[in-house]
Amino acid sequence: MVKLGTVFYTGDITMDEIITMAKRCEELGYDAFTPAENSGKDSFAVLAAVAPLTRALTLGTSIVNVYSRTPTLLAMAFNGLNVWTGGRVRIGLGTGGEGFMVRGHGIPIERPLARVRETVVIMRKLLTGERVSHDGEFFKITKFYLRERPLKEPMPIYLSALGPKMTQLAGEVADGIVVNFLNHRHVATIKENLAIGAKRAGRDPDAVKISTLSMTCPELGEPEAVKTTKKKVAFYCATEHYHFIAKSEGFLDKAQKVKGLWDQNKHEAALQEVTDEMVNTFTLGLSKDHMRDKLKGYMKAGIEPLIYPQERHGMCFQDHLSCLELAAECAKG
Repeated sequence: MVKLGTVFYTGDITMDEIITMAKRCEELGYDAFTPAENSGKDSFAVLAAVAPLTRALTLGTSIVNVYSRTPTLLAMAFNGLNVWTGGRVRIGLGTGGEGFMVRGHGIPIERPLARVRETVVIMRKLLTGERVSHDGEFFKITKFYLRERPLKEPMPIYLSALGPKMTQLAGEVADGIVVNFLNHRHVATIKENLAIGAKRAGRDPDAVKISTLSMTCPELGEPEAVKTTKKKVAFYCATEHYHFIAKSEGFLDKAQKVKGLWDQNKHEAALQEVTDEMVNTFTLGLSKDHMRDKLKGYMKAGIEPLIYPQERHGMCFQDHLSCLELAAECAKG
């Protein structure tokens, strides 16, 4: 049976609090613990701190970008962590958001499909433990190998994907995919694109696992929780990359209105455009029953929900813990 995972931002939570969250996830029967990397803590530092204090959790990244670290450095980091944990690591890669990459790193997101593909190819070669030479478009490597020998069991590689082309690439070269804004109606589109990519590589598309960010907030239905969740939905609607998903669910006009207002810094007005129906579609919803049904639907379809806590003002750590506990209760009940 598919188990729960979690994804969260680390900037407003202390390392001690993150460790507490990891221990609680393990107690609740979670499978995957995959902190995001944005403007918070370095993902590998977080996972290295959590590793010796957990025993069963799969530790991963959702996601680290393929621009600010070379494939060699990524392979070294993941390999070291995997050896340290006795084989409990999964790799999560993506392009990173435009705001993070351009504003934070000063790196434009150029030729993302080619960059992701070459990164995965090089990492897979290096993680065999063999000496590698690679003459690629972005990287040229000559007779290089990892001095610390990788474990025999390969780490699964998950790609973050929104659009059809990156989803097809995941079907071609990855072991899993991390998606967002997923409603059950959109699952068929994702599987169709995974199958297109898998066919190019002669692979079984069902071998590519699907994970989805699953937004929620404690005290479902309480006004501050509703506002918090609507703000996150508005945040994603303000990014045009999500509009094709909004369109598939019949919310393109709303998403475009939200983006127009958000771009003018009229955030409160943007929130007014986010309906309860949109929240129920793109998150775990506004009631416990809705959350229960959605989680069970995901897991029945073989999709791993990554619980994505949304915190109310001044309640970051408490709300993260509450979200994890609530989701575990709903997944079982």
